[in-house]
Order: sequence, then C-alpha cells, then structure tokens
Amino acid sequence: LPFRAKRLGVEVVLYQNFADFFPFYKKVSYIHDVLFLTHPQFYTWKERLYFAPLKFLTHCSDFVITVSESEKKRLIVTNYASSEKIDVVYHGVNAIFKPLEEHKSEIINKVIKQYKLPEKFILFVGRLNVRKNVEKLIYAFKLIKADIPLVIVGQTDWKSHDYKKLVDKLELQEKVFFL
Repeated sequence: LPFRAKRLGVEVVLYQNFADFFPFYKKVSYIHDVLFLTHPQFYTWKERLYFAPLKFLTHCSDFVITVSESEKKRLIVTNYASSEKIDVVYHGVNAIFKPLEEHKSEIINKVIKQYKLPEKFILFVGRLNVRKNVEKLIYAFKLIKADIPLVIVGQTDWKSHDYKKLVDKLELQEKVFFL
C-alpha cells in the first residue's frame, strides 16, 4: 500500500489501527480502543500479540482519531498518542437506519414475521462476548422489570457466557429472545 499510494501521489491515508512507517504521505490512524491493555483477560494471547505493534505504529502516524472522549483519554494516558495529535470522531449511522414509519409497511411486516418479533422491544446488536457486557445487560433487564421484551442479535465469540442459561436462571425466557 505505501508504495502504491506514493506512486499515485496520495497525500493522506487513513488506517484502521496499524499505520505504516514510510514517510511518503500523511497518515491518520483510526483506533477504536486499546481495551486489550486495560482488560487483557478479555483477549487471547494471539489477539494481544496481534496488537503488540500498535503503539509503535501509532507513533508513526501524523494524527489519531478514536470513537469517544474516554478512549481518547486512555490513548493519551497509555502514551499511544499525544493530546495534540488525537481527536474524537463519533461513529455515524447509515442512512438505511431511519424511523420505523419511514419504511414500507410490507417490508416491516416481512421482517416481523421472519424473525417472530414482538410489536415493541429493546434491541441489542453486537458480538456476544464478555467485552460487550451482555451478561450485565440481562441482569439489568431483570432489575427494571420492564413490560417489554429484550431481543439480542449477535454471534457468540470465543470468550462468552452461556447467556441462554443465565436467562433461564433469571426466569426471563418470556422476555429475552436471541436471534
């Protein structure tokens, strides 16, 4: 990539996590988080090894962006970036996500029927692993005693709780659904 970008006269390259160390153009690193530093127990040794060069390569960047003020602080405190070279760029939302009433009713009905969705529900979408804190979400759902179901959508990762067992233990089978 660096040599092709140089040949094309590219002025800036945006990298997810790992920038290169060639001085051909400006580099911006987009780092979602460095949770592997503060919570290594949530990562395999292979994942931690994968992230090992991140600090060095981040220092090769001209600028760093991250997803939140708290992550910005973590990157500064851990010396991954200086306060002058980092800023927050919040995640955007794709235009296909819009209020329900702006979708065609036949599409809404098809999705409701296909996934057997209740009329109203609280939705969680994400990987089902300990880093996403789904276990605490289920416990919290039990505490709020809401009269609305929780629909959980996502794929189980390597380090995950048995969420269905937890739902059974908390007697939430009628209120928590997995897709």
